Amino acid sequence: MKNFSNRHWKVVCVFCTTFLFSVFFASKAQAQANSTGTATLNVRIVDVLLLTVNTTVVNLNFTDAASYQTGVSATLPAQLTVTSNRAFTLKVRAGGTNLTSSESGNTDVIPVNKISVSVANAAAIGGTANTVALSSTDQNLIAAAPAGIAKSFNMLYSTAANDSDFAKAAGTYTTTLTYTATVP
Repeated sequence: MKNFSNRHWKVVCVFCTTFLFSVFFASKAQAQANSTGTATLNVRIVDVLLLTVNTTVVNLNFTDAASYQTGVSATLPAQLTVTSNRAFTLKVRAGGTNLTSSESGNTDVIPVNKISVSVANAAAIGGTANTVALSSTDQNLIAAAPAGIAKSFNMLYSTAANDSDFAKAAGTYTTTLTYTATVP
């Protein structure tokens, strides 16, 4: 150590300081350019099943002889809307086995099973579609319909041609329809 003068020590110190300083700042600059972090993203799903009846009155009108000969039908665009995050089944049932007259003294009835119901746009909805005769028990209109948001159902109601069960006294014959959407 005798051979080193103060000047040499200064050079060594400057060199070491410069080296350490450059290593420190180089690693800092590198760390800042490649710094990463992680976060947890949670998506919470709750089951939702909502059925809305948008049109609450269905009219099948027998207005002339041709109506009785050919039968009548009515399509109600977007009568029902269903939102479900899972596959679902859409069902329909009548409030009894007969449509009854609201006319005073008219005791005539029309069996509800004389009216067929189907989903007119079933192909667009998906699932397994059925045309059903109304009944006082649930009937599957569509089974295994895929999940969807605000799916609109165009409903078709119809009667057969030349059906004598509609040869009744003039008046309005009524039942209540109940639609149900269920998930398995």
